[in-house]
Amino acid sequence: MTDHINRRRWLLGSAGLAGALAGCGGGIDDDVRLRAVNATEDIDSIDIDYNDWTFAFDVRQGGDVTSYAQRQVLVIGAFGLFEVFRARDSLRLYDDNRSLPEGDTASVVVMGGRDAGIRLRLLDEDADPPFNGDRLRLRVLHALPGVGALDVHLTAADTPLAGRGADWALDGYDELSAFVERPAGSAATRLRVTRRGDTSAVLFDNRSFDPNGGSAGALVLAPGAGSQRIAVTALPHGGTGRRYSNGG
Repeated sequence: MTDHINRRRWLLGSAGLAGALAGCGGGIDDDVRLRAVNATEDIDSIDIDYNDWTFAFDVRQGGDVTSYAQRQVLVIGAFGLFEVFRARDSLRLYDDNRSLPEGDTASVVVMGGRDAGIRLRLLDEDADPPFNGDRLRLRVLHALPGVGALDVHLTAADTPLAGRGADWALDGYDELSAFVERPAGSAATRLRVTRRGDTSAVLFDNRSFDPNGGSAGALVLAPGAGSQRIAVTALPHGGTGRRYSNGG
């Protein structure tokens, strides 16, 4: 671990942690399993701490997703402190106390930016997979400030959108949809995002979507890197996260 992170933990964590332990009692949670997504507009790279454990390093803007990190972590009561830093820096961008999901496993999505402000979403991974292995259970998080209402379509490669209803309809930024079951396999290889109610206004189109049948998970609509306006990060529960680009 680099010296700057050790210094950061000492300066920001040790005094508060000692006081909290003395005041309310702490315990070890041995099953904390976290990964992170950088869905910010303009923070090039971030580090994320949970109770002084830096579980995500140098997570790049554009929907970059880390692998899971797992560790025994000190938990005070039911809550823990999440902190977001500019990567390799002591500049803290966000901090808040949050309770972990029941299963102690979560995807941590950092979104917003300098103008919109930083927000953090904990996506629990407690949902059961579909009973049928030929189907998917997915929900969608809108992490695009200022973009407005969106429709998301998951179809076969050649399915026209004209006259078709959305699989997920999102009213705006920071909305998380309910889970929706969809067929897997060849019926779910093309992912498109359009303006609400206008299938001709396609903002994102990827023809190589490749989810695992029989799985549950989440899709994060994130600001893309560089010239890409939107990226979509797929987060299968217990599986490897993947970022999809427009035009792929």
